[in-house]
Amino acid sequence: MGHLLRVDLNWTGARGGAGLSQFFFQTNTVLNETPSQTVVDQAVGKVNTFITTARDWLPDDITLSVDPTATLIEDTDGSVKAELSSTGSTQTGAGTGLYAAPAGVVINWLTNTWASKKNGSPGTSRLRGKTFLVPLAGTAYEADGTLTSAMTAAITTQANNLRAAGTGGFPVLAVWRRPVNGLGGLSAPVSAVRVPDKVCILRSRRD
Repeated sequence: MGHLLRVDLNWTGARGGAGLSQFFFQTNTVLNETPSQTVVDQAVGKVNTFITTARDWLPDDITLSVDPTATLIEDTDGSVKAELSSTGSTQTGAGTGLYAAPAGVVINWLTNTWASKKNGSPGTSRLRGKTFLVPLAGTAYEADGTLTSAMTAAITTQANNLRAAGTGGFPVLAVWRRPVNGLGGLSAPVSAVRVPDKVCILRSRRD
């Protein structure tokens, strides 16, 4: 049982409609405690910093907005414990060139935690998460349609910065499995990131 801070990243301007990316951070609080303002500001600030690099590879009609309100939830059941104010930010894509609306890159968030797929069964799959950056601007692609090494390197660097623990060890970027199929919610710290040199297709703006 523990608390997670949820930071929302809103996408507008995409042809498939508005989008939402959510980032979860473990805190050093339990029960009815709330994290310090420093921890809240660091969690929101990490996402603010992340989008300053992400914008370089997104079309100029895409806008990213970090919600200034972080939501404190209980990881076992998803219940909301508090809404905590910080300072968000907005960035507009700076990439150029033609692009395909549903195509982009995926960041894989890896953990060292194994999770059950059914209630009462032993852990059978490693807990992991994904963040999609879609669409990517034409400048993110090589002439043959693959992703540029400059883009994957930049996104990997910022993803690792995002998962780095904050001052005093918190906040810590985490993957959260929502309560489903009789299983309680579960969270685990991100231990590594992987950004494949492979174009992904996003079928929904809330994937």
